[in-house]
Amino acid sequence: MDHCSFSSDSSVMNIDCGANSGVLALFADRISVHGIPLPSSSNSPVPLPSALLPSDSSSPVLEPSNSPNVPSQSPVAFPSSSPIPQSPAPSTPVSTTSSSAASQSSSPPPSIAPSTVPSPPPPSTASSPSATPPLVVSPSARPPPSQSAQPTPENQMRLPVSFSFVGSEWQALTDISVGKGDMNYGVGVGWSDAVINGYGDAYDGAALCTVNNIYVKSNNFAIQTGDGNYVVGPVTIKDFQVTYNTRIARDRPENSRTFLSMAYTGNSPTVAEVWCGSDSGADKSFAVMESSSGDSSFTTEDSWVYTGGDSEKPFTFFSIGDSSYLPANVSTSPFGRSGFGFKYTIDFNPGETRSVLFFNEIYSPGTKYPDFEKFSSLSSLKAKPDNLLDSLTAQQISSIVNWEQNPLPSSFPQSFAQNNAAWDNLDEISVSQGDLPAGDALGWSDASWNGRTNAFNNGASFCTIDGVYIPTSGAGVSVPEPGHYVVGPITMGFYSVVYDVRVSPSRPQNSRTFLSISYSGPAEGATAKIYCGSDSGAGNNFSIRQSSSGDSILSVDDNWVLTGDSTSTTPDVFYSFGDEFSQASSVTTSPFGSPGIGFEFSVKFGTFATRSILFFTELSDPGSPPPTAIFESLSTLMNSSDNLLKSLSISQIDTIDNWQSIIELPQTFNIGTVSWEAIKDISLPSGGVLPSGDGFGWSDATIDVTENGFDAVGVCSVNGVLISAGSEVGYPEPGHFIVGPITIDDFAVLYDIRVHPERPQNSRSFLTVTYTGANPSATASIYCASDYHGDLTFDVVSSSSGDTSFTSADSWVFTGNEAYDTRPFSFFNFGDSNFLPSEVTRNPFGGDGIGFKHDIIVNAGESRSIMFFNEVYSNGRSLVDSEKFSSLIALQSEPDNLLDSLTKTQIESIANWKPLSPPHPLPQSYSLLDATWDNFGPVSVGPGDLPPGVGLGWLDASLGGKTNAFNGASICTIDGAHIPVMPGPSAKITVDDGSSSGHYIYGPTQVGNFDVVYDVFVSSDRPQTSRTLLSLTYNGPPVEATATVYCGSESGAADNFSILESSSSGDTTLSTEDIWVYTGDTSSATPNILYIFGDEFSQTVSATTNPFGGNGVGFSHFIDNFAPFETKSILFFTEMYNTGETAEKNLFSSLEVLSSSTTLLDTLSNSLLRTVTNWQPIRESVTLPESVESSSYTWQRIRDIDVDDGDINGGSGFGWGDASIADDLDAFDGSGICTINGLHITSGNLAYLLGEGHYEAGPIQVGDYSVMYDLLIPKNRPQTVRSFLSLTYTGSVPGTTCEIYCGSDTGGDSEFSVLRTSSGDAVVSTNDNWAFVGNSTRAPFSFYSFGDSSHLPTDVTISPFGTHGVGFQHQILFQPGETHSILFFTEIYSPGTLSPDDSKFQSLSTLQQGIDNLLVALPQSKLDTIANWNSL
Repeated sequence: MDHCSFSSDSSVMNIDCGANSGVLALFADRISVHGIPLPSSSNSPVPLPSALLPSDSSSPVLEPSNSPNVPSQSPVAFPSSSPIPQSPAPSTPVSTTSSSAASQSSSPPPSIAPSTVPSPPPPSTASSPSATPPLVVSPSARPPPSQSAQPTPENQMRLPVSFSFVGSEWQALTDISVGKGDMNYGVGVGWSDAVINGYGDAYDGAALCTVNNIYVKSNNFAIQTGDGNYVVGPVTIKDFQVTYNTRIARDRPENSRTFLSMAYTGNSPTVAEVWCGSDSGADKSFAVMESSSGDSSFTTEDSWVYTGGDSEKPFTFFSIGDSSYLPANVSTSPFGRSGFGFKYTIDFNPGETRSVLFFNEIYSPGTKYPDFEKFSSLSSLKAKPDNLLDSLTAQQISSIVNWEQNPLPSSFPQSFAQNNAAWDNLDEISVSQGDLPAGDALGWSDASWNGRTNAFNNGASFCTIDGVYIPTSGAGVSVPEPGHYVVGPITMGFYSVVYDVRVSPSRPQNSRTFLSISYSGPAEGATAKIYCGSDSGAGNNFSIRQSSSGDSILSVDDNWVLTGDSTSTTPDVFYSFGDEFSQASSVTTSPFGSPGIGFEFSVKFGTFATRSILFFTELSDPGSPPPTAIFESLSTLMNSSDNLLKSLSISQIDTIDNWQSIIELPQTFNIGTVSWEAIKDISLPSGGVLPSGDGFGWSDATIDVTENGFDAVGVCSVNGVLISAGSEVGYPEPGHFIVGPITIDDFAVLYDIRVHPERPQNSRSFLTVTYTGANPSATASIYCASDYHGDLTFDVVSSSSGDTSFTSADSWVFTGNEAYDTRPFSFFNFGDSNFLPSEVTRNPFGGDGIGFKHDIIVNAGESRSIMFFNEVYSNGRSLVDSEKFSSLIALQSEPDNLLDSLTKTQIESIANWKPLSPPHPLPQSYSLLDATWDNFGPVSVGPGDLPPGVGLGWLDASLGGKTNAFNGASICTIDGAHIPVMPGPSAKITVDDGSSSGHYIYGPTQVGNFDVVYDVFVSSDRPQTSRTLLSLTYNGPPVEATATVYCGSESGAADNFSILESSSSGDTTLSTEDIWVYTGDTSSATPNILYIFGDEFSQTVSATTNPFGGNGVGFSHFIDNFAPFETKSILFFTEMYNTGETAEKNLFSSLEVLSSSTTLLDTLSNSLLRTVTNWQPIRESVTLPESVESSSYTWQRIRDIDVDDGDINGGSGFGWGDASIADDLDAFDGSGICTINGLHITSGNLAYLLGEGHYEAGPIQVGDYSVMYDLLIPKNRPQTVRSFLSLTYTGSVPGTTCEIYCGSDTGGDSEFSVLRTSSGDAVVSTNDNWAFVGNSTRAPFSFYSFGDSSHLPTDVTISPFGTHGVGFQHQILFQPGETHSILFFTEIYSPGTLSPDDSKFQSLSTLQQGIDNLLVALPQSKLDTIANWNSL
C-alpha cells in the first residue's frame, strides 16, 4: 500500500494504488471497486481498517458518475460483461470487518482473482436487511441455500437501460425513488421517462409496483429475454417470489407492457394487495381527458384512463385490465404527484402463481383518442399486427387475474334455441347474387318463432366490407355464453374484423350483431363501405308493414323497418340498424337476389382507429306492433329490462358509428388548464327574465388558477319553456353533448353543446328548432343566458359597440371584475353584427349575468338554429379575441375551427349569423376607377427560378390605360410545388356580390403536409394595389416542420424591364437585403410596379428577377418551427403606378402604418394577422399584469414592481414579478428592473403585446432619454427572458454619460448563494459577464447574462434592492439624438442544477445559432445599437 493515495469526505473514500489496484469507494451505504458496487451488510456505514484510512480525511471527492445507487439491504450481482480492468489482486485481501469477525466465518470474504471476475448471484432481492449477506458472512447471518450464488445468465445486464424505435423512446429502466402518495414511498423498478416524436418528459416514473406495500426492486440488474424485453427477479417479498417483466415491442413502440407474476410459497391461503402506478410527468398540467366509463375522472369503474393537457408533453394512456375485472382502488396521486395508480386484492392458495398485466402507452400531445379498443380483451391484445401478448406463454396468460380469460374456440355451425325461438346454423353460408355479391357469407342460415319457421331463407345478418364477405378463415368461434358467438379478429386487408352475434337469453327472439373493425393502414385513413343484410323467408309474399319514416317503403331516411309475410306463414321480422341521428348511405329490399332487407354505412377510419356497426334482427308474430320504444337509442337499449347491450364494454359502445353515444349526467370536461364543470340540469331561481326550473347547461368553469366562472352557462328557453335533459344526453365525443329532440309547443328542439378541443376555453351552443305545427309558419322566441357567479358584482369590460355597457346593439360582451382575482373573466357572443338580439338582460336568473333573446320565424317543416359562444379567460386578461367571432368565415378558420362537427345543413340553418357566401367560379376579374386586375385563377408559367406549371394568381393588370402590367402575378410555390387548382375549382368571395372590393379566397387545398389558403384582396380606396395573404396550416407528422414559400410576378415590360429603386440603400439591384423594390418599363408602355414583401424585421432567403423565365420579381421566405396544426402566413403587396410617379413606400413600413393609413388590412382578423411571419405584429395594448406559461415554465405578473432601496434605488420599475418551473416556485421577487441615472423605468402597467410572450413598454421619458423596454420569452427556450433596453438621448449636451443599472431579486432571501460565475469562482465581480445563483432546494436556480467578455460591467451587486439578488451597471456615452441599447438575459433552472448553459451566451453569434435563436424579432437596425456585446 506504499504507493496508494487516499481522498474522502463523509460519504466517499477513493483509494488509488496505481496499476496494481482498483479504486475503492466507500459510501454511507455501499462499497465499490472501479465504480462496481460490492454488497454491504446493513444500512450503517461500513468501517475500513485503520491501515486504509487516509491521513487527511477532509479532501473533497466527487461520487463516481457511473456508480449505481444500490440499496444496502440487497445482494448485488457482478455481470461478467462489466468493464472491470483485469489487474493482479492485492497481496492482502481487503476486508471491512475486524480480524476476529473474520476468524468466526466459515466462508472466506469475496475477492477479485488475478484474471477473473466473480460470478454474480441471481438477481433477487430479500425483503429484509437480515436476509442480505454481508461482505464477510458470520454463521448467524448466512443466507438460506435458495439465495446462494448461482451462475449468471449470459443475457443478464446492468441497469439503467433505454429502448428506442421509430419515434418512441423509453428511457432508463432502473430503480426509481418515489414519494408517498396513495402508494407507499420507496424505491422500485420502472421506466423513468418516455419520449414520442420528439415530445419528452412523459413520466417521472412509470409502471412501479408494490406487493403488500413493498416495492419490487431490481438492484439495477435485469435479464434481457428479447429486443426490448426485460425480466427482473424472481424477487423475494415475504412469502412471494415476484417476477417483473416489462416489454416494448417494435411493432408498437409507443407501448410498454408490464407483466407482474407472483408465486406464493406460504402454507395457507392468503390475500395480497398489489398496487401499480405511474407518475405522469405532467405536473400542474395533468388532466384526465377520458376514461373507460366515459367521463373525465378516474374511478374504480374504469379499466383504462387517458391523460394529457400539456401541448409540449406526451399524452399518456394507462390500461389496467378489462371491464370484467375492475380495480379495488385507484389513484391520480400514486407517489404524491399527478399520475395514475390501481390496486387489486388477489387471493392465493399455497403454491399458486397469479399475475397482473397492464400497459402504459404514450401519444403525441393533442391526440384526441387513444386506441382503447385494442385493450378491450385478451383477444384484442393478441390481434395482429401488434400482438401485445407476444412472448408470454399460455401458462403465463392463464395466470392473469385482471383480464377475462378467452373462452376456448368451438367449431361451426352453432345453433341456439330457447323458449319459442330458435336460431339455426351460424356458419359460412353460400348466397346468390343480389345487390350484395354472391359468395360465402358468415351469418345465420334460418330462424323460427312460435312455431312459424323459415324466418329467413338464404340467411340473416351477413355483412361485406368494401364488397368482400367476412370469412371464417378456418377459425373457430368463441362462445362466451350460450347464444353468444364471437368470430375473429379476422384480417381483411388493412382491417382487423370481429364479428360478434348474441341472442338475448331474456329476449330470445332478438339477435344482436356487433361488427367491430380496426384499421391499421396508411396514415391518411380510409373509408369503408359496410353492407349488411338478411334474406326474408317470405319469398314473393314479402311485404314491408311499417318503417321509421311512417310509410311502408324502405328508404335511406329509415333506421328501422318491420317486414311480414302476406300469408302469415313465416314470422314478421323487425330490423333496427341505427337511431334517428344515423343515416344509411344506401338500402335495398333485394340483398341476395330475393326479397329481404339490406343497408349500407360509409364509415371513416383514422389511423389505428376502431369503428363498429350495431344492428338487430327480431322475430315477432304477424300483426304485432314494432317494438320501437326499445330501439330508440343506446340508452333505451341499455335500460330495457332485457339490456340488449349486455356484454359490450363502454369502450366498445363508444366505437359504434350508427348510433349516437349516451352518457349519464352530470359530466365534467377537462383539457389543459381549462375545466368545464358539471353539465347537467341546473335548478334556476325565480326573479330573473328566464323562468325558474331546471335548465340544461354548464354549472361552472375554471381556467388556469381562476375558478367559479359561472353558476350557469348556456341555459336556454324556447317560448318560455326551459330546455332540460333529464339524466342522460347524447355523447358524440368527449366535451360534446346533445339534448333532444324534445317537444316544446309545436317545435322539436335539439340542443348541442360542444367544447372545442383546440380552443378549450370555448363552449359552443347550437340550438335547433323544427316547426311541426299545422300553420304555414310560427315564431320561436329563444332566450339564452349565463350567470356570472351571481353572488358577485361584475363589470362590463368591453363590448362590440365599443363601450362598457350591454345593449341590444351588441353582438358580444366581455365581463369581469379585477377585485376578484380568483375568478375568470367571461366572454359572451350571441351572433354577428348583422343579426343583433331583440332583447338583452343583465338579470337572467335573479343575479348578475348576461342574457339575450332572438325571435326567429320558422316555416312549416323547416329547421332554424341559433348559435352562440361562451369563453373563459384568466382574470386580468384584457386582450379578447373578438375578431374570431366576427363572421362564419372567421369562426371556420383554422386551427380552431369553431364550426367543426356541424354539417353543411346545420350551418345553413343558422339564423343569427350572416350566411357563408356561395362559391364563385374561377377566374375572377375586378375593375375600379382606372385600375383593372384580370383573371384571378390558374396561370401557366414557364421555367425560371420558379418551376414551370400551373400556378394560382392574377393573369394580368392595367392602370390608366397602360395594359400588360404582368404576364402572371402573385404566383407562389410551397417547397417548389405550385398551389394546385383542382378540376372545377371555385374562389370564394367573402363580400357581397355587389361590393366595391375584390376579395377572393381559394382553399384550403393540400400542398404536401400543408393546408393552404390563398387570400387576395383589392381594396376599394386603393384599387391599384393587390394584397396577398398565403396561409399554411401544418397537418403532417407531429414534428416541428419548415416550409420555403416562393412568390413571384412576371413583368409585362419584357426586355424594357428595369429596377428603379430598392430598399437597400436606394440602389437599383435586387438582393436578399431588400424588403421592397420599384420597377419600371423603359419604353413607358406598361405601368411601374412596387413589390413589397416584408418589413425591416424580415429578410428573404432568395430574390430573383427571373421568376418564370422572363424579367420580373420573385422572392422566397423560409418559415420554420411549425407545430402540428399550427398556421403561419406570408403577406405581400403588388402596386401599380403611372410612369414617373413616386412609389409610396412609407405606407408599407409596418402593419401599424398600413392599418392606420389604408384599408389594405381590412378583412384580416387579428388572429390571422398574428400568423404573419414576414412582418412585425401590430402592437396590441394590454393592461398589466400578465403571465406567460410555456411548457413547465411560468413567468408571472409582468408589471411595475415596487422594490426597496439597495445598491439600486428603490421605487416602481417595469419587470417580471416571479417565475416557476413546474412545482418549483418563487424564482424572483422582481426580475429585470432597470434604472436610468437612478430613475426607474415605469410603464404605468401598460405595454404592447408584440406576440406570444413578447411585451414592449414605451416610449417612456426618463430624464433626457426616451426609453423602449422590450421583454421576450422565446418560444423555443421558455426558461429565458430576453431584455432589450433601448435609449434615445433627447438632450443637447454632447458626450453625455448615462448609467444604466439593472437587477433582479432572486427570491432566495437568506438561502441565496452564488454557485458559478464567468471568471470561474463563486463571487460576482466586475470581471464577470454572467453569474449563476441558487437559493434553496425548493426554488428555481437563476442565471444572469449581461454582456460578452469584451463588455464587462462597471459595477455589480448581490443586493440590488436590499435583499439578495444580482445587479449590474453599464455606462454608455451618448451624443444628441443617438440611440444605444443594452441586451441582457435571465434564465431559470431546476433546483440542484450543477451548471447553466453559459456557452449559449458567449456572443451575438452564439445567441443567434440553433432553433433557440435568442435574437429573433430584433432587426439589424436594432442589433447595430447594442452597446454591451460585440456586433455580429
